[in-house]
Amino acid sequence: MELVFLKRSTLAILDHAHVSDDFELVIDSVIYQKSNFVVNRTGIKAVVGDIVILRGTSYFYIGIIEAIEVKDEFQTKIETNDFTSIFDLKVPVGFYNGDVGSYLLSLISKTFKTNDDPLQNLNYLTLSKSASVYGTIFYEDNELKSITEVSELLAKTYGVRFNYSLIIDIDGRISGINVDIASVTSGLKIKSNLPCITSLEITESKSQVTNKVIFYPKSDNLTYTSIVGYYLLTNGTITNNKSNVDRFPYVKSTSAFYSDNEYSTLLTKAQSELLKSNLEHSIEFKVNMDNSIIIPFKNLKVGDFVEFVTDSKTYDTMVTQLSFKGNFYECSVVLGEYRVKLTDKIKLLERK
Repeated sequence: MELVFLKRSTLAILDHAHVSDDFELVIDSVIYQKSNFVVNRTGIKAVVGDIVILRGTSYFYIGIIEAIEVKDEFQTKIETNDFTSIFDLKVPVGFYNGDVGSYLLSLISKTFKTNDDPLQNLNYLTLSKSASVYGTIFYEDNELKSITEVSELLAKTYGVRFNYSLIIDIDGRISGINVDIASVTSGLKIKSNLPCITSLEITESKSQVTNKVIFYPKSDNLTYTSIVGYYLLTNGTITNNKSNVDRFPYVKSTSAFYSDNEYSTLLTKAQSELLKSNLEHSIEFKVNMDNSIIIPFKNLKVGDFVEFVTDSKTYDTMVTQLSFKGNFYECSVVLGEYRVKLTDKIKLLERK
């Protein structure tokens, strides 16, 4: 197993080095977690910001170098963020009605393909769209959101997200990176008593789930003067019907004022608040990679919707973290957006 170091601007190969068993690879959709690899070399011909490819495993990891630290005269520690961290960049958003996958693709294209700053453009990046879902995006004019935030909202609301993969030419050379706007995979049912699952831990947020959002009109509104409410249902969807029989039996509400020009954005604001609350749990377990039921990075990917069944409760949840440490025989899996570790909680607060 080795790390291949590539120039960020062109993907030209800069260097390569063997990876020891002292490594941790983490893919997390809730907070960007650093992966780290100890290689058997010093004097690595790469700099912070360049790209690394992990080669020699069944999973092609693409990372952005965050830090290079010489441990001793024989070893260097490489810290990386997942390639998707480049999309954690705020861009102008607004109202959109149509194919939401095309909207997400256009944001990426404007930012990394046709940007007026040539140093930001990645000419080797190709864009494709394998999913078409029509919907409406309600952001305020001149509002800034990161491409990651838009993708997360579209994943939860319309089942659309971006994936990336390496492009290998016929000679086996790395020639590009493709970003595909794809459908979120859903439907996998995981039973907690499967023999391939070990070290299962389930933690739920001690806070009640926010299941109601009320928007009050500002006193100087001229056009929109009604109170608008949205409600989270127990099946994870959102309605504006307060009499829906699938509402939660208790109410935990949040509220805000809105202006006339914010009226069209209220559904998106409600979705961001309520769908986030519905994933306030952490289901952690380990799974052996040689099983034929749950195969991380094949039928279980970060961002997939799954149904996790226990003796006492069934969770409609999402895969939010996959990680390896020291080997690729056993994968650690996290479902849900609640984070138990103190360091992760601090990172979440910093992100907010």
